[in-house]
Amino acid sequence: MLHLLIIAIVLLPPAFFLEEAGERFVERHPEQRPLWNYLYQPGLRALFVVALVFGSYPAVFGLADAPPLGETLGQVENGFDKAFHLVLLLGFLLPAIPVIGRIPGLTIPLQAWGLLALLAEWTALAMGVDSPSLWPGVGTATSMLVLALLGHFGPRLMPARVRQRPGLAAFSALALQIPAIYAYGLALGRHFVGT
Repeated sequence: MLHLLIIAIVLLPPAFFLEEAGERFVERHPEQRPLWNYLYQPGLRALFVVALVFGSYPAVFGLADAPPLGETLGQVENGFDKAFHLVLLLGFLLPAIPVIGRIPGLTIPLQAWGLLALLAEWTALAMGVDSPSLWPGVGTATSMLVLALLGHFGPRLMPARVRQRPGLAAFSALALQIPAIYAYGLALGRHFVGT
């Protein structure tokens, strides 16, 4: 679990810096707002999700030992490309779904959960075991949803000086979404215990 925390601590400051820099840029150049909102920001967040999940592999599944990430990604042709493009595509499409579009804090956890499901399938192939069930169970799914919603609503409960800085608010939301991401990874990892 310490490994997961270290990866999050390493990735959050650059995520904050890039979010803050992007917001400052579009304040000075408002005509760039659509590009930031619909292309650059989702792309940066997709990179964050991929780095978070891949950087914490295999600990994200609660495993101390697993095939190396390169071997796991090599289970399918162009594994890294497929994984990144899945996360990027979800980042573009999920906000267009009415319910998710109204709760943007669900986008990053859903992207990460999709990537974790894909990575769990490939890890099972690399380990030579059956594919895990992608359904984590009612209790875990409820916990994941509550944690994801905390990532969305949590920044709104923070002091006004935090909410007034869009980069800091986005950083806070990312930090609060990480437990929801890891909860699903650990649920998927239960399949690999004892294999």
